[in-house]
Amino acid sequence: MKNKAALLLTASILALVFGSFGIYMNKVITTQKKNEAKQQAAATKKSIPKKKETISYQEQVNQQIEKQTFSQHLPIPLILQTDKNWQNQFYGVEGGDPELNNLKINGCAIASLAMISSYLENTDKTPLSILEWSGNRYFIENQGTSWNIFEDFSLANNYQFENLSTDFDSVKEHLAQKHPIIVSVKPGKFTEVGHIMVLSGYDPEKKVYWVNDPNDSDKKNHSQTGFKEKELATEVVNFWTMYKK
Repeated sequence: MKNKAALLLTASILALVFGSFGIYMNKVITTQKKNEAKQQAAATKKSIPKKKETISYQEQVNQQIEKQTFSQHLPIPLILQTDKNWQNQFYGVEGGDPELNNLKINGCAIASLAMISSYLENTDKTPLSILEWSGNRYFIENQGTSWNIFEDFSLANNYQFENLSTDFDSVKEHLAQKHPIIVSVKPGKFTEVGHIMVLSGYDPEKKVYWVNDPNDSDKKNHSQTGFKEKELATEVVNFWTMYKK
């Protein structure tokens, strides 16, 4: 009887030991599997390439201007008339069709003044800021914005103003003095209709001019291209400059 009781006790102890060992091993295996799953998930996440942050063409150009990538380029920001923040703002013939009378279509002169004002005042200006002053009173049906807006804007802001006609030598002199230039161009390389832009620098070594084209795009890429004088000469209708004393 004693031997039988001893055997039963031993069997019970062994069953308890093996049972505990089984529970322990089950926990070990479960933990192992969890760790392997975490490692695999981390490896998968690491192998997936991060999406590159995309920036607009306007932001791209302005980053290059800030970095002084373009030699002798004045720190005049590129402002596009096609910017979604104001492209649909009414500008044109009073009472006209908003689809045909907006900054996207008619706003090159307004956006150009916003660029120059931002530069001269060293603060952020937008076409909306210019419209607060000008309204639609300078817009002429079937012609666009009257050139009178440039001198009037200069007078309103106590800027010096000069009409440079098509004199490239005067343009270079003013750019060397860090005076921005407004340029009117005819249909051709830059536009299918008349257009207003800003000349934002002249590099005497490469003999190229920089432009800030308010109707630019990544496809056109005018604002990151240096233009020779002979390229501009066939396009230019008139130059103006405005600057502080």
